[in-house]
Amino acid sequence: MKSNYFFKFASGIFILIFPLLVSCSVFRGKAYDDPRVSAQADIVELRQSELKEAKQREKAARQRLKAAKHELDALKSQVKRGY
Repeated sequence: MKSNYFFKFASGIFILIFPLLVSCSVFRGKAYDDPRVSAQADIVELRQSELKEAKQREKAARQRLKAAKHELDALKSQVKRGY
């Protein structure tokens, strides 16, 4: 009776984990058989790196804008004081 329970339990676990194992082995790395898929994957990686760089540039530009606004406010306050 216990072996029957163990077999059902083990087969249930295998049924749940098998799709995960297969999907990880299929989509792991860059081992694509189709050259078009490989080329598209390279393009996607390139676009992702370009997007990351663009976000970094945008963040730096926002920081410079914030600093310039701060400096402008400081200059306006100096003008009000008469310096």
